[in-house]
Amino acid sequence: MAVELVKTLIRLAFTEELRPWLEVRDLFRIASGDENADLKGEPTYFGHEQKKQRIGFNMREFSFEQEGAEPIDLVFENALQAFSDLDCASPFPTLVQVRINSIFIQPHEMSFQELCLLVRRTYLQNTQLVEQATDVGVTLDQHEGHVLKHVQIGPMEQDQLQKTILRWPRESVPDQFLFIGLGFEWNVEMAFNARDLGSVLEDARAWQENAVKRVMSDISNTAGE
Repeated sequence: MAVELVKTLIRLAFTEELRPWLEVRDLFRIASGDENADLKGEPTYFGHEQKKQRIGFNMREFSFEQEGAEPIDLVFENALQAFSDLDCASPFPTLVQVRINSIFIQPHEMSFQELCLLVRRTYLQNTQLVEQATDVGVTLDQHEGHVLKHVQIGPMEQDQLQKTILRWPRESVPDQFLFIGLGFEWNVEMAFNARDLGSVLEDARAWQENAVKRVMSDISNTAGE
């Protein structure tokens, strides 16, 4: 069965506070007489229910969240446009990190416990502890210089996806499915511009597509044994 993209979250982190916060911080320090005073605050979010998008920001971070069945390249295009518009409104400080997290699901007709067994047989050594597990998840991290690649694999049921991951109701969610969470973290200081961020997003897209194929190949090989 086909793999579906259900959610993508992209975060930009900066070396210092965004410009509006720096100006407010300076006013706060002058008013308080404390030259070391700093600001604290909760993130602010703006949701676009019709588009199933949400943009958030705090003092040192912007985020773009997209749900739905949009192709990953279109999601990245939307995010890049949103970040570019925000930078035009108030120029970004130096970027220190770009994080891209995407969640994919693959529907299965087999039961939840059968999916657990399939994941166990594919990725885990058969021990007594593993045999007794009623749920299972596999987490894999790969460091490559300034890039961290993160993979989560496991069975999941409809209720868990709807309540813990999705922000907006999804019309069609299978009863049980294979969950694939892919994270791509780019840790390099660089000035923000659409071209360079687009290059990072393209690297993430290429890796995610390849990672999904590898997981599907692993699972299919085990199922066919």
